Amino acid sequence: MFGRQRHQRDRNAPRLPSFGRAEILDIEGRPAQHCVIKEISRTGANIIPDNPETLPEVCEIWIPHLDLTLKAHVRWRKKKKAGLEFEKPIAASRLVGTDTGWETGT
Repeated sequence: MFGRQRHQRDRNAPRLPSFGRAEILDIEGRPAQHCVIKEISRTGANIIPDNPETLPEVCEIWIPHLDLTLKAHVRWRKKKKAGLEFEKPIAASRLVGTDTGWETGT
């Protein structure tokens, strides 16, 4: 339990669990692959892409439920998951609210 608490404190922004679908775009804005967002924060996301091995190091992620496209950098890859860091943080108000259609846990 201590390790999990410490890890949470080391993060730049709190993460929200989610089950949203998104699309990874290459640097030129072309669709590269689909993904599921497992966690999202103002500064990044934990995703499960269709093919982690071919996920571009620099990409854009289109999140339809938020009507938002963000430039991101891959910070880590583990088996079927990857961690993205957004170039610019998302406004907190975009992540919370019933009008977004975004499903979050508590």
